[in-house]
Amino acid sequence: MKKTIALILALAMCFSLAACGGKSSGTSPSPNASSTANNPYKKAFKIGVIEAQANDESVARAEYFKNYLGPRYNVTFVFSEKVKSNDEVVTIVENFADAGCNAVIDYYAQTYMETARLCNKLKMIYVYNGTYRKDLYESGLDNFFGNTGDDSAGTGDKFREYLAANASADGHEGFLISSGLASTGNIAHKDITSAVLKALKDRYNLTFTLNGQTVTDMEKIAVVNTPQYLENNKNIKIYIYPGNQNADNYLPNASRLIQSGNFEWFISTAAAHTTAAQIIQEAEQSLGKNIKVMSIGSIGNQLISAMNNKDKFGNQSLDFATVKCTSIMGAAIFAVTYNILTGNTKNILSEDGKPVRYTFSQWGVKSADEVKALVKVDVAANKSWVADYSKVDSLLAVNNPNLTSAQFQKILDSMDKDYALSMAKKLG
Repeated sequence: MKKTIALILALAMCFSLAACGGKSSGTSPSPNASSTANNPYKKAFKIGVIEAQANDESVARAEYFKNYLGPRYNVTFVFSEKVKSNDEVVTIVENFADAGCNAVIDYYAQTYMETARLCNKLKMIYVYNGTYRKDLYESGLDNFFGNTGDDSAGTGDKFREYLAANASADGHEGFLISSGLASTGNIAHKDITSAVLKALKDRYNLTFTLNGQTVTDMEKIAVVNTPQYLENNKNIKIYIYPGNQNADNYLPNASRLIQSGNFEWFISTAAAHTTAAQIIQEAEQSLGKNIKVMSIGSIGNQLISAMNNKDKFGNQSLDFATVKCTSIMGAAIFAVTYNILTGNTKNILSEDGKPVRYTFSQWGVKSADEVKALVKVDVAANKSWVADYSKVDSLLAVNNPNLTSAQFQKILDSMDKDYALSMAKKLG
């Protein structure tokens, strides 16, 4: 593993040197900040990144960090390989320390408390991407000052709005809801599942019964830990299927449920267009009916293909997805980390001096054309990012000494889907 880290580090340094040798044009800020007068980025830093994925999103993230942010802000990024188990994290963090990293950005975050403590012991700042963790926020660790993550309640609302507008008038088609890890405390999965249940409840005026008791709080249903039909007053077929969508038994069980013919909606808290695409296609072929699919996604070729591909009925294989903007997500967590490293921690803490969880919105997309437009403005090949230098600069207290946590969040909020599509329109 140490050899792997060393190799990645060497490559990252090569990329940085290559980028520093490039020339800027027009009025755009120079990507090589070290060549400018009054340079606020003179001090070099090294940041380790714990990677949880190996997909379009992770590839774009590495490109954004290493080849876009790195040269301008004098930062070298060292990426781990995709984490496959909790046991690997300790070795990864120790390797980061050996490589001279000043901070760790954690996209895995399944062992957040242990990782934060280890980073503290090894004198590295710890910042993670994910849900709010009360125990860490109240731990008093002197290397933790906040985190970033998506606005899961807002993401749930986008699921709710699409379902409310597109489900049938009577609910005859049936709904299979893959609630993921909602039952084990995953807030994003809980919020999406709750929002979907609320959409069904409101559209069909449903009363749900759970364990013989009437339930009005959709969160209580969202976190059930056993697969089950949800009893309701209209006898609409609604099934909650909890569990890790990477588990060996997930797809076989999901396939049996879909093949039952009871469900024409498959609603997933994860990337169903990649994990469940085959079983959905098989069910459509054998049952002779269209199955509508909603899921989480990421901007890239996989999502474009899913929305371009047509099933036997001529419909999109994926009907709706919410997507995270790689550069906004990266800019948020980088800016938090950089502000801490440069001694500007007070600028990102709350007014009463407490750590803050900064959020970014996911965007709802319904067609390949929308995804193609968004790809234009957030992809390395086009040298275009939604969170460009001007946005990142404004998130850093070395440029914006009066920066507050409220202003930081407002800047993130300004980069919404309409802002990105307007960028795409200008690019043509």
